[in-house]
Amino acid sequence: MTELTTDTHSILSEAKTDYADFLNANATLNTKLAAVYAHAKLAPPTLSQTDVLAGTTIAGNVDRSSANLKIADIVVDMAGAGAMVELAPAATLYLVDAGALTADAAATTLASAFGTELTVGSLFGGVVGVVVVGVVGGAITFAASQFVGQQQTTELRGGIAKMATFREKAALARDRSRVLCDVVKATSTTCDQLMGRDLLNEIAIDSLIRQQAQPALKALAKVNRLSAVTELYQLDMNRDSWLQDG
Repeated sequence: MTELTTDTHSILSEAKTDYADFLNANATLNTKLAAVYAHAKLAPPTLSQTDVLAGTTIAGNVDRSSANLKIADIVVDMAGAGAMVELAPAATLYLVDAGALTADAAATTLASAFGTELTVGSLFGGVVGVVVVGVVGGAITFAASQFVGQQQTTELRGGIAKMATFREKAALARDRSRVLCDVVKATSTTCDQLMGRDLLNEIAIDSLIRQQAQPALKALAKVNRLSAVTELYQLDMNRDSWLQDG
């Protein structure tokens, strides 16, 4: 359980760093894309108002401005609206760091982002809270000690199974959001190229952006549950982790 929790916290910490990178890359792209359209004497490109936490359960009056993004329509169209959902776990931890979301609220939001329900007082519920704050070792021992005998064994087995799935979904979200950022950066690079061209029209701009984004889009398509599971299985094998009961 400790390894699973440590892994998940590490994965989500990486995702949070990548999310900050995505925010900067997206803001840069929006500016460059507007400049390209102005250079071509076209109306400004349309941006979609995207709340990356829209599909989660988030309690209270929370300042979620850093999760409510303006993303170029062409990026949403190329990557797919569903790809934006992968940003939710990282955005959740980002809000915690900004002081906009408490650790308890973040645990509930994370669980809902991964399609998991937290039960108050359960070992798994406590462990997800630990993932948010990052104090793993002693906290896991304390959480498990709240149960005794057969109940402790049952809670531990159930918690491990749920945490393994939680780690898998965290890795998938991190990997997909990381490649999504590559799509944004590729589009930004294309904008630099377009600024050096004359006689541009909207079709030409759209076509070149899509063409140049293909490598990143192909990489995004390859990131799936199987790739995440394979990556984590290799990690467990390399460090000789406990993999099954009995």
